Amino acid sequence: MNKTELVAKVAERTGLARADVRAVVDSCLDTIIDTLESDGKVSLAGFGTFSVSEKKPRQGYNPHTGELIEIPARRAVRFKAGVTVDDRIR
Repeated sequence: MNKTELVAKVAERTGLARADVRAVVDSCLDTIIDTLESDGKVSLAGFGTFSVSEKKPRQGYNPHTGELIEIPARRAVRFKAGVTVDDRIR
Protein backbone atom coordinates (compact mmCIF):
# COMPACT_ATOMS: atom_id res chain seq x y z
CA MET A 1 0.00 0.00 0.00
CA ASN A 2 1.31 3.43 -0.87
CA LYS A 3 0.33 6.82 0.55
CA THR A 4 -2.37 7.46 -2.09
CA GLU A 5 -3.98 4.11 -1.34
CA LEU A 6 -3.77 4.78 2.41
CA VAL A 7 -5.51 8.13 1.98
CA ALA A 8 -8.24 6.54 -0.17
CA LYS A 9 -8.83 3.73 2.34
CA VAL A 10 -9.03 6.09 5.33
CA ALA A 11 -11.34 8.45 3.40
CA GLU A 12 -13.59 5.50 2.56
CA ARG A 13 -13.70 4.25 6.16
CA THR A 14 -14.30 7.68 7.72
CA GLY A 15 -16.45 9.34 5.07
CA LEU A 16 -14.11 12.34 5.03
CA ALA A 17 -12.90 14.06 1.86
CA ARG A 18 -9.65 12.71 0.41
CA ALA A 19 -8.08 16.18 0.54
CA ASP A 20 -8.80 16.41 4.29
CA VAL A 21 -7.43 12.94 4.94
CA ARG A 22 -4.32 13.69 2.84
CA ALA A 23 -3.69 16.82 4.93
CA VAL A 24 -3.99 14.83 8.17
CA VAL A 25 -1.74 12.00 6.94
CA ASP A 26 0.88 14.48 5.70
CA SER A 27 0.76 16.34 9.02
CA CYS A 28 1.14 13.10 11.02
CA LEU A 29 4.11 11.95 8.96
CA ASP A 30 5.77 15.38 9.15
CA THR A 31 5.32 15.42 12.93
CA ILE A 32 6.86 11.95 13.29
CA ILE A 33 9.83 12.97 11.11
CA ASP A 34 10.32 16.26 13.00
CA THR A 35 10.32 14.40 16.32
CA LEU A 36 12.83 11.81 15.09
CA GLU A 37 15.04 14.58 13.68
CA SER A 38 15.32 16.14 17.11
CA ASP A 39 16.45 12.80 18.62
CA GLY A 40 12.98 12.00 19.89
CA LYS A 41 11.05 8.80 20.09
CA VAL A 42 7.47 8.32 18.85
CA SER A 43 5.35 5.68 20.59
CA LEU A 44 1.89 4.85 19.30
CA ALA A 45 0.23 2.58 21.86
CA GLY A 46 -0.58 -0.81 20.37
CA PHE A 47 0.96 0.10 16.99
CA GLY A 48 4.66 0.51 17.70
CA THR A 49 7.61 2.75 18.43
CA PHE A 50 9.79 4.75 16.04
CA SER A 51 13.26 5.65 17.28
CA VAL A 52 16.66 6.71 15.94
CA SER A 53 19.75 4.56 16.40
CA GLU A 54 23.37 5.50 15.85
CA LYS A 55 25.36 3.28 13.49
CA LYS A 56 29.11 3.24 14.11
CA PRO A 57 31.58 3.66 11.25
CA ARG A 58 32.84 0.36 9.90
CA GLN A 59 34.86 -1.20 7.16
CA GLY A 60 33.26 -2.99 4.26
CA TYR A 61 34.15 -4.33 0.84
CA ASN A 62 33.23 -3.01 -2.58
CA PRO A 63 31.52 -6.09 -4.08
CA HIS A 64 32.66 -5.21 -7.61
CA THR A 65 36.35 -4.65 -6.90
CA GLY A 66 36.89 -6.36 -3.54
CA GLU A 67 38.47 -3.11 -2.36
CA LEU A 68 38.29 -2.29 1.36
CA ILE A 69 36.15 0.83 1.96
CA GLU A 70 35.22 2.91 5.01
CA ILE A 71 31.47 3.10 5.69
CA PRO A 72 30.77 6.31 7.63
CA ALA A 73 28.74 6.60 10.83
CA ARG A 74 25.07 7.40 10.30
CA ARG A 75 21.72 7.61 11.99
CA ALA A 76 18.99 5.11 11.13
CA VAL A 77 15.29 4.95 11.91
CA ARG A 78 14.10 1.86 13.78
CA PHE A 79 10.56 0.60 14.21
CA LYS A 80 9.48 -1.90 16.83
CA ALA A 81 5.97 -3.24 16.32
CA GLY A 82 3.55 -3.02 19.23
CA VAL A 83 1.63 -5.90 20.77
CA THR A 84 -1.55 -5.26 18.77
CA VAL A 85 0.30 -5.29 15.45
CA ASP A 86 2.32 -8.35 16.43
CA ASP A 87 -0.78 -10.27 17.49
CA ARG A 88 -2.70 -9.45 14.29
CA ILE A 89 0.20 -10.30 11.97
CA ARG A 90 0.95 -13.68 13.53
